[in-house]
Amino acid sequence: MPHPSLVIGIAGGSGSGKSWFAQKLHDAFPVETTLIEQDWYYRDLSALSLEDASSVNFDHPDSIEFPLLLEQLQSLKNGTPVQAPGYRYSNYQRIENAHPLDPTPILVVEGLFTLQHAGLRELLDTKIFIETDSQIRFERRLLRDACQRGYTNRQIERSWHQKATPMFEQFVAPSADHADIVWNPLRDNAFENVFLDDLRSHLANNGNQDQ
Repeated sequence: MPHPSLVIGIAGGSGSGKSWFAQKLHDAFPVETTLIEQDWYYRDLSALSLEDASSVNFDHPDSIEFPLLLEQLQSLKNGTPVQAPGYRYSNYQRIENAHPLDPTPILVVEGLFTLQHAGLRELLDTKIFIETDSQIRFERRLLRDACQRGYTNRQIERSWHQKATPMFEQFVAPSADHADIVWNPLRDNAFENVFLDDLRSHLANNGNQDQ
């Protein structure tokens, strides 16, 4: 019988360090951990013109196809592998079956709205909100969107002020109230080591229960 999965949700503003923290967990437990990125589940907009697609607010919860994300996360919890999608930002196209995922003892879901969406929260065992200064987050987003998504600095700055910041204030920041842990990487720099020790204990306890 497979181990029951511990589902960890990681939320925070754009550029807060969600992906970094999720990867840190995966690096610490590479065999036991499966990563799921909320951004893989952006809605396919490839049927729209590039102008219309680029006007969509990707910092709003409606940009995510949550029913598919929840369905696949539940399947992983039930011990069933899934074929998660990916996303091509150059033409706003979903890439089907881009990420084959296997069920593991630890499932990590990271994204802007991981704690904002009520249905997703119900599937989480541990909820973490990463709190990072807005200027640091903006500088990280500027670098990421220029290097990885091909956006111009003007596009990134406009999106930050017109979409990312108001959506953060409306949807993301309030979701910290649902967190079990609110972590500031600069202020609480020892936390990740403590959290990793807790996960080691969880894995050891589950392993003993199977014996």
